Amino acid sequence: MEMLSSLVGIPTSEAVRWLGFLVKEGLALRMSGHPDDAGTITVALTDKGRVALDEYFRATGSVP
Repeated sequence: MEMLSSLVGIPTSEAVRWLGFLVKEGLALRMSGHPDDAGTITVALTDKGRVALDEYFRATGSVP
């Protein structure tokens, strides 16, 4: 989360909170981390999350 949070310019604690929200809403899955790095979090988009992003991008004209 630290790498992601630094890329988007937010504190790691905020990124973790948002991840929790996305998981709770069924938009993302938090999976096990990397075996060599206990601080790594693997995240996957759910089908519901993909549909929501597709709808967002269509609505904003960000996709052809």
